Amino acid sequence: MNWPAYKPCLFLKNGYDERIDFVKGLCILFVVLNHCIDDLQGVLFPLWGAPAVSLFLLIQVFHVYKKETTLDRVNWKAIFRHTIFQRVVKPFLIVQALLIVIWLVCYDLPLGEQLKLAAYKGGKGPGAYYIWVYVQFALLLPILAPILKKLNPVVCLFAFLFLSQMAETLMCVLNIPPNIYQLTFFRYLFLIFLGYWLSTRPFVLTPMALALSLLSLLTLLFFSYTDLPLRPLFYNHPHFTTCHWPCYFYVALLLLFLYVKAYSVLSTYTAKVKGFFCTMGKESFNIFLSQMALFSILDIFPMRPWLISHAGELLGSMFYIVLCVILSTSPAWMMPLLKPRK
Repeated sequence: MNWPAYKPCLFLKNGYDERIDFVKGLCILFVVLNHCIDDLQGVLFPLWGAPAVSLFLLIQVFHVYKKETTLDRVNWKAIFRHTIFQRVVKPFLIVQALLIVIWLVCYDLPLGEQLKLAAYKGGKGPGAYYIWVYVQFALLLPILAPILKKLNPVVCLFAFLFLSQMAETLMCVLNIPPNIYQLTFFRYLFLIFLGYWLSTRPFVLTPMALALSLLSLLTLLFFSYTDLPLRPLFYNHPHFTTCHWPCYFYVALLLLFLYVKAYSVLSTYTAKVKGFFCTMGKESFNIFLSQMALFSILDIFPMRPWLISHAGELLGSMFYIVLCVILSTSPAWMMPLLKPRK
């Protein structure tokens, strides 16, 4: 059964949609903040910032399925060469090679040990795991396209719910190590269904959708702010408390709606701020690489203790956060400077 295609979807299916870049710009800023601030739980970060990676993957799904991808039309050569290697893996490996050289110079560890430590987490620097999840999604999404098209939407919903829960339970039963858990896509599986849904259905925050979002929000709070043992139903990982399928209704419906609403508000009152977030969205992958390199280097040369010792706890911490944000987002604010003037 074909999924009914109504308009309008949340994002444009044809042509460039600036709102997508705006959402990505917000998300990459929250990624940087998460990596430079020790504890954001007190400001309810799980509600507005922690799901940033989930939203990046949701947008990835939307981009693939808005083209009405079919398996017989998939250009696997282009996916491997351009989408995966040239755009993502190649620049990531270049940054990783530079970081390993820096660590070899600064620490008396053999190359083999450095490579082993990097491979354990998917790479040096925070968020390196994301690259490998992205690659898995890039390979999996075209394969699932014909299945999603043929299944009844309700059947598809329950199938993905079942598969998502099975994945969580199997991870627990098999006692998968945390580093393997973070490198695999299974915790994000339900986002594939939601991304496909967003690409084929109108986005209307109906009372039912709002109620489902609020219920999902409560589960997100439960996962984030309780220490109850969840095994074997849900895999406990301190860095991925918002990455369980019950949380994704809130992320894909209400949170995404609020992000897009923020775009509309900023468009009305301050176009420059909106434009900067859109630029950050366009440069989000370069910002991701920048912050990954920056925080890896700061592990070698800690800057925060020096700032605190000279400026005090509060001012030193504030200077550290501001400097980290400025340096990490440099690809965005440097782009206008590098463009030739007309």
